[in-house]
Amino acid sequence: MNKTTRRILLVLLWILLIPLSLIVALVIALQFPGVQQFAAQKATGYLAETLKTEVSIGRFTTDWRNSLVLKEIYLEDQKGDTLIYAERLGVDLNIFGLLNSKINISSAKLDNAVLNISATMPDSVYNFDFIMAAFATDTTVAQPSDTAAAFTYKIGSIELNNIRFAMNDQVTGNIVKAKIGHLKTGMETFDPDKAIYVLGNTTLENSYANVLQTKVSDTPSDSLAMDFDFGQINLKNIQLNYENKVAAQRILLDVKASEIASNDIDLKNAKIDLAKFDLQNAAFAYYQDKTVPTDSLAVNPVETAAKLDSVAAKHQGAPANWVVKLGNLNLANVTVDFGNYNTPETNKGMDFNHLKFTGINVAADDLYYSENKIAAALKQLQLQEKSGFKITNFQADIDVDSTRAAFHEFDLKTGHSHLRPEFALGYPSLATIADNVDKITIDADLENSVIGAQDILYFAPYLADNPSFQKIAGRSLTIDGRLYGKVEDLNAENLRVKGLAGTSINVSGNIKEMTNIENGALNLNINEFTTTRTDLLALLPAGTIPKDITLPERMTISGRIRGRMNDLELQNFRAAASGGTLLVASGTIRNATDPKKLRMNLDVNNFTSTRSALVQMLPKGTIPPDIQLPEKMQVSGKFNGSLEDFTTNANIKTSFGNAVANVKMQPGERFSGTASLAEFNLGKLLKQEATLGTATGRATFQGTGLSPETMRATFSADVQKIVYNKYAYNNIHLEGTVDRNVYAVTGNMKDQNLAFNLNGNFNLNGARPTYKATLNLDGANLKALNFYPEDLRVQGRIVADLSGASPNDMKGTISVSNLLMRKANRNYRSDTMAIQLNNSPGRTDVAIQSDIVTGFFRGNNSVSDLPTALMKHFDSYFNFQDEPFPANLTLQDFDFNFDLKRPRIFTAFVPGLRRIRPGFVKGNYTVAGKNLNIDASLPRLIYQNYTIDSTLLELRGDAEKIGYNLQTKRLQDSTLLIRNLSLGGNVQNNTIATRLNIAEDNGDSRFALGGIMNTIPNGYRFSFTPGEVIINREPWNVAEDNYLQYQNGNIFARNVRLGKNGSELLINSLGTNTANAPLEVRFTNFDLAYLSRAVERTDSLVAGNVNGNLVLRDITGNLGFTSDLTITNLAYTGNPVGNISLQASSAAGGRYNLLATLTGNGNNATVNGYFVANGTSNNLNLTADIASLNLAAIQGFSAGQLENVSGNLNGRLSITGTMAQPVIRGETTFNNAAFAITMYNSVYRLPNESIVFDERGLNFSDFTVLDSAGNKAVMNGTIFTQNYTDFSFGLTATTKNFLLINSTAGDYKLYYGRLIVDSDIRIRGDLNLPVVTADVKVVEGSHMTMVIPSEEAAKQEQEGIVQFVNLHRRRPNSMMMEERQDSVQEMAVTGIDVHATVQITDKTLVSVIMDEAAGDILEVTGNGTLNAGIDPAGNITLTGRYDMNGGSYKLHFYDIASRELNIGEGSSITWYGDPLQANLDIKAIYNVKAPVRELVADQIVGESGTEQNKYRQVLPFLVYVNLRGDMLKPEITFDIQLPEEERAAFGGQIDQRLQMLRQEPAEMNKQVFSLIVLNRFMAPDPLQSSGGGLEQTARNSISGALSDQLNKLTNRYAGGLGLELGLNTYQDYSTGDAQNRTDLNVAVRQQFLNDRLIFRVGTDIGVEGRSPNSQQNQRSGFTGNFSVEYLILPDGRLRVRGFQQPSYELLTESEVLETGVALVYQRDYNSFADLFKRVSKAQREAKQ
Repeated sequence: MNKTTRRILLVLLWILLIPLSLIVALVIALQFPGVQQFAAQKATGYLAETLKTEVSIGRFTTDWRNSLVLKEIYLEDQKGDTLIYAERLGVDLNIFGLLNSKINISSAKLDNAVLNISATMPDSVYNFDFIMAAFATDTTVAQPSDTAAAFTYKIGSIELNNIRFAMNDQVTGNIVKAKIGHLKTGMETFDPDKAIYVLGNTTLENSYANVLQTKVSDTPSDSLAMDFDFGQINLKNIQLNYENKVAAQRILLDVKASEIASNDIDLKNAKIDLAKFDLQNAAFAYYQDKTVPTDSLAVNPVETAAKLDSVAAKHQGAPANWVVKLGNLNLANVTVDFGNYNTPETNKGMDFNHLKFTGINVAADDLYYSENKIAAALKQLQLQEKSGFKITNFQADIDVDSTRAAFHEFDLKTGHSHLRPEFALGYPSLATIADNVDKITIDADLENSVIGAQDILYFAPYLADNPSFQKIAGRSLTIDGRLYGKVEDLNAENLRVKGLAGTSINVSGNIKEMTNIENGALNLNINEFTTTRTDLLALLPAGTIPKDITLPERMTISGRIRGRMNDLELQNFRAAASGGTLLVASGTIRNATDPKKLRMNLDVNNFTSTRSALVQMLPKGTIPPDIQLPEKMQVSGKFNGSLEDFTTNANIKTSFGNAVANVKMQPGERFSGTASLAEFNLGKLLKQEATLGTATGRATFQGTGLSPETMRATFSADVQKIVYNKYAYNNIHLEGTVDRNVYAVTGNMKDQNLAFNLNGNFNLNGARPTYKATLNLDGANLKALNFYPEDLRVQGRIVADLSGASPNDMKGTISVSNLLMRKANRNYRSDTMAIQLNNSPGRTDVAIQSDIVTGFFRGNNSVSDLPTALMKHFDSYFNFQDEPFPANLTLQDFDFNFDLKRPRIFTAFVPGLRRIRPGFVKGNYTVAGKNLNIDASLPRLIYQNYTIDSTLLELRGDAEKIGYNLQTKRLQDSTLLIRNLSLGGNVQNNTIATRLNIAEDNGDSRFALGGIMNTIPNGYRFSFTPGEVIINREPWNVAEDNYLQYQNGNIFARNVRLGKNGSELLINSLGTNTANAPLEVRFTNFDLAYLSRAVERTDSLVAGNVNGNLVLRDITGNLGFTSDLTITNLAYTGNPVGNISLQASSAAGGRYNLLATLTGNGNNATVNGYFVANGTSNNLNLTADIASLNLAAIQGFSAGQLENVSGNLNGRLSITGTMAQPVIRGETTFNNAAFAITMYNSVYRLPNESIVFDERGLNFSDFTVLDSAGNKAVMNGTIFTQNYTDFSFGLTATTKNFLLINSTAGDYKLYYGRLIVDSDIRIRGDLNLPVVTADVKVVEGSHMTMVIPSEEAAKQEQEGIVQFVNLHRRRPNSMMMEERQDSVQEMAVTGIDVHATVQITDKTLVSVIMDEAAGDILEVTGNGTLNAGIDPAGNITLTGRYDMNGGSYKLHFYDIASRELNIGEGSSITWYGDPLQANLDIKAIYNVKAPVRELVADQIVGESGTEQNKYRQVLPFLVYVNLRGDMLKPEITFDIQLPEEERAAFGGQIDQRLQMLRQEPAEMNKQVFSLIVLNRFMAPDPLQSSGGGLEQTARNSISGALSDQLNKLTNRYAGGLGLELGLNTYQDYSTGDAQNRTDLNVAVRQQFLNDRLIFRVGTDIGVEGRSPNSQQNQRSGFTGNFSVEYLILPDGRLRVRGFQQPSYELLTESEVLETGVALVYQRDYNSFADLFKRVSKAQREAKQ
């Protein structure tokens, strides 16, 4: 009990004793009632005089023995404030017992009392101290010794009613206001001297206390050293409000009803035994407003408990062992509130710093607590926390002792969970439970317990931010099964866990020593262990799964695991995961916890996974970005051994292909193995599908060492197939060795399109690695290998001998020898090409020597520094780069010179490059004066349709500037011709002066633009130079202060004004602020045709006058503009369009107003409205009013595809919606419209047809197109669209006798004629893939002609008069020879799917021009059904058979013979896919009557003239010409037959002779030639010296076959007169354009003087193109070519020749007439020595 409390009790005692003393005095002194009243008045007066304050007692009554009643008792303090007031005080007191030191109060009752206590600082004076001072004993006087006995107390009942108490104690810091409504108690024992207080039954009602403490007082331990007990306490309507400012503690208590009954309370002996505790409708709150030290807390339960322990320990002489019992506990509707306001409140989950439990209901019996035992029979527990967590019911029998803890009848229900396990724990002792976890015994029967995820969220609110936990927040987890045994030997029996987002566990088995992994042992039968990514991520702590790993959606494990960690066995272990991952394995794992001793013997029966699964599971970065895993993978195999000594085999099956690996690893890093691939797609693996494909092969390897520095190994690989660039390479063999960074490799390939041998040696050791390799390329067909679009073959030898660690110090040579390239039947040879590298740090030295390019580059910069040094050098003249260049890097001296010697080879490699003439580029630089000189020349270049003549480049630089000049003499295409084009200027001081000029031949400028560009801060500025703008030879005016600049992302123009004769273009920014200033472009009478003529366009592409302006605002931000432009008399490609007016403006909110009109030339159309650029809906509001749109204006925009367009279009369209999804409504109508497709030349008419635009799209209802005869093509249906960018089709079209094509060869040369069709066409699909299905019938009146394209003729060039032949040189292999290539049909149309059935009847004549130059024509009729199609890739297919029932083959052998061959019955053409690869089976018959004498001339020799004359009889013959095979290159064979009725003529002799001819193809071909050309057979003699017959029968046309035969009739034909016939084809450029030319060479030769003197005269007959000597022929007749030749030596080795002949000169590309004399020496030789041998000797050697 603290000092203040004692003083307060002492004051109260004095207050009671004062009146009692008066009473005692009166009792002793006065025994009479009258005196009693008098004495009381005198006593109160005395007290008032003594206390110096007011004291009054209203009245009192007494029986002078036991009863005393005082009323209206009043006592003031010295300040005049009420100290005490009591309305009535009644005491039943044994007055006479006081004389015996006994205080015996049988009862006491105080009603309506007030007590006010106060104390002030700093004097620490209480307001009642004056009372004690007044009655204090004088300490200066000696006091008698106190021999009286101590008081004894016997107190009965005490009752207080309506007692108010107030305290303001500044000394102790207590401010109290309290009220006792009703208190009634009895003191069974009251002994202050022995500190024994035993209360009887106590009732306290309607009371409250408000306590405010401003200081923290200490409660001494001895204040708790008392005996205290009570019987029963009843509380009703009790409130307590306690606050300590210093400790920042607040306690609130509100009890509506409570009952506490005690059996025994013995604090000294640490025992509390309560019979019951009932609490109803109560609220308790504790708040800690801030953090304070523990020793500063005013209410400190821990400290109080420690003091109680100290008292008990002191009394017992041993540590306290509290025993607490409670017979019955009953809480009903109790609220508990706890707040720690040092931390902010959270609204997620259960906030353990701010708790509030409501609705607490507890029913429990037999609660017991001691140091070694806890027990309770919990019947019910209910509560709800403010977070939402609630316990709806909790009951259990709890029994915990020193060695065992058991929970029986456990049943816990929350809002989302239901736990009802039976479990018990055993342990050596509670004190050592943490130190002996392994010894804990568990016996738990979980019995379908359910845990709700939402309940977990209450206790772990941070999980609410976990997206995965959010997915399971409303789900639960069910647990069932049994766990029993010690922790060191734990058993699981049918342990099942199921719930959440898919977790399911079923495990049985045993785990030993789980807390000691190294010695742990497992014997688990995992029937199922399934969980999901969602569950794991929801329950595992954050960061457990690395962020770069994505778990599978679902995972499952099953199987058996047994053994210790140093000897673990897997039996039927199975792990599966969603996405297709599965692992099935068995085996053993030893020493799993020690990687150094780890050893495995695993049999992987199956490991299956997918790309997506592995990418998710593996950490990011594990799979390199250039690797793509297969979509599906399956691995099986075995692994046996340790990480350093193992054998393994793996069988890998994937969606990319299959692989097998067998590897053996031994100690000392020794390894060996094999690996094989089977149709494995390396392209997909390496993400190079465009070039790399599947591979099949096998490799073996063995060696030691796992790093390049230590590896010594051999390897061998055989690749059966590998696909690269869509070609399958075959038969590749590689083998080699690795010896500590030295690699030796040999290899070869024997593929039909690539054959080579490779030898290489690469030493990567030391500072200068060396690289030596030899590649013998026997042949490469680059077209077949898909490296080149055209036929190109390469053969050669490449040798490399290099050394160096980097390009900066690379030295050595790369040589290419015996290079042979073949393209388009032409050979390109380069005997030797050598590249010499002699680089070193600070020096670049490269030289190339070949017959194609020869040159060198030498400079004093390293290879890697050279580009930066060049850029830095040019940057010194003009600032191209803001970032600084390396300070120590400058461009050093260099010079170079490259000559393009034989550039013709480049045409074989550059697509579109048709011709290039030899040229050069050379230059040098000296750092002393910064002198730079570069010159280049390219005489002629033809690229696609552009011809560029005489191009020169000149660069001259010094320390001040660089001058440049690029000029070309002529630039021409089909519509453009520019002469004397040049671009020149100089660069200096961050300024580029430039001038683009097109000059006349006299040097005057036809067109010029000159200006200056310089740098400004953060930008560039360009200005036109006055006087340097010339258009159409006329200088245009230019403002002096004009410029156009780009700075800080802004475009700004100032007075860029170009004008002439009232025509002007002005570009100017509005305002002076260069930041985002509006830019105005103004046109005044700007003539577009005038500008077009300035560059000599033959037909002006565009014409018209432009007036108006365009103002652009915020160009680099939210673009806005205003325009008012008109173009009058607009024409395109010469076709009038009309007058266009465009008025537009931008407004606030991103709105653009638009008014566009088209008038003139029969047009009257307007588009009016606005659109909002930033709007999200309805941002279009336009109306198109088309009163009349002249369709003829469209013709110019069709690029020549349309002609004769007429009529007009009218209608009205409303355009709303958004730009992404416009809504177009309205209708357009064609009025008397007509057009023709140029290549078809058939006129189509639309008399009055409409297209309706509605919510579906474009609708066609009986949309009719008429041909020239009025026949209809009718279309119905809809083109569906919602946004006018994505279209789908639902159209049908039908035609009847419709004239589709009515063209001639002048319209389209490949096919033309008249085509009339009946058709039924259906169009479906969408714009990405329209699907067209058509049934077409070609009807009577049709006649189509098809032209078979011939290969382009080219002039064969001769490099000299002596041809050197290396007989020891490798002959080109088969792949270097021309072989038949599959036809490739290139189409511009892709993304369409067409299926058409075409029926052709014998009413249609079909003509096929087989040889356009010769004039061979096949004209047939027949029947057939063809299936034509175009697939989405654009490939055209044609299948079907066309059977001919009539027709002819018209043969035109130039100007010599014209014959008509009839088509025989059974002839046909069959297509199998490619339209140009039809199979011909045509029999053409030529009927001729001829005498048979020459046919049997060798059989009738010796017969009489009369008999021989019989054979002059004319018989009819059938000459068969059979065309079979490929239509482009048919095989042509011949036959001669007699009609059936004539086969017996001459006794069958003629028929037999014809049968003999069939055995001699050459003789048969000769007779067919004679019959067709001469209409007679040919006798044997004229052809005996021809040297054989026609062996090659495959010719492009019959004319080609006849040409071959004619060339054999030269020397002895027509007696001694020699007739020479030949064809010469080439390209003629004399007109400036390439023209194909074919000439028939006809010459007559006669020999005299024993054939020593030879005269020859002849000429060329032009078959195709203009004859080169047509003019000369007109003057000189037949003798265009004339020569006289005399053989000086009889064998002709030495001869002299005079000649006159026309020639085509390649250098000048023009025709010349050559006249001259030549001395000719002719000799065959195998080596140069043969040239000097005697002829006879050489001949003998040749014969040998």
